[in-house]
Amino acid sequence: MTAPATYATTAQPPARQYQHWRETVSATHLAWDLPARSEAAFDGRIRSRALGPAGLIACRCDPCDGRRGRGEIARDDAAYFGLLCILEGGEWLDSAGRETPLAAGHAMLWDSTRRMRFRAPARLRKITLLLPQDLLLAALPDAADRVGEPVSLRDGAGALLLAQLRLLLRGDDLPAMQQPAVLHSALTLLGAAFDPLAGHGSDGRDNAAALRRRIMAHIRGRLDDPALDPQGIADALGLSLRHLHRVFAAGGCTLDRWIWHQRLLRCRHDLSLAPAQTGSIAQIAFRWGFSDAAHFSRAFRRAFGVSPREWRRR
Repeated sequence: MTAPATYATTAQPPARQYQHWRETVSATHLAWDLPARSEAAFDGRIRSRALGPAGLIACRCDPCDGRRGRGEIARDDAAYFGLLCILEGGEWLDSAGRETPLAAGHAMLWDSTRRMRFRAPARLRKITLLLPQDLLLAALPDAADRVGEPVSLRDGAGALLLAQLRLLLRGDDLPAMQQPAVLHSALTLLGAAFDPLAGHGSDGRDNAAALRRRIMAHIRGRLDDPALDPQGIADALGLSLRHLHRVFAAGGCTLDRWIWHQRLLRCRHDLSLAPAQTGSIAQIAFRWGFSDAAHFSRAFRRAFGVSPREWRRR
């Protein structure tokens, strides 16, 4: 883990402070568009460090707002989930049409591939953990469907996760050989904080969570089958169709929506590789269960904010 890097707008002349803040936010939190303003003076401070492939950023700042649109999404080098933890103040976030007011003591996930807006109406202090999407999906398979869902950092796994992130930001350098274990610990706590079925064996919900993971594993193994449907899944796993939908919906997402998004994620992964490896855009769409190239293109843009062609060109 590299030593922390610290940025402070107060080190700049007053006429340069807000512009410096705009540049620093995009340098540390992926690409953002913060609107120009007439007031040049601005108090903002950032402390960031890397944790293996992840990034950890502490931020405190005056009120501000910003957005991520197609242009900003196209500037990123990979797809990430951001875990936003509010320590003081509050922030309004609008992601994929879902507006979430986030208060101190709460966290939520955002997806770097989706359009997003934020507004901090008062002085703000927060921590952001940036995670490559494949890394988080291994710990929280339905992470894409948890985007915009607030969770508490005041107790349980959420409180432990926040304490760990604070220590990592304050601590000395961590030997490279210890970083995977520390990151795995943070991912485990994050998954436990977001999974409402975790840790409740007394009422049987742990069994429902295990069954939901089994359903997900079965689906992932057959995403390239255009005939994949709920009835076939239920038959393969020895479940009634009603029970299948009920168990899966307990995780906060419908079965059909989850299958659809998983197919889009597979397509996005293939579009990130060389065309010689994966074929044309239409071939990729058909490979992962889409039967109409135009429908796939529209669905991809709705999910990730850019067309398949723009993603590949990136």
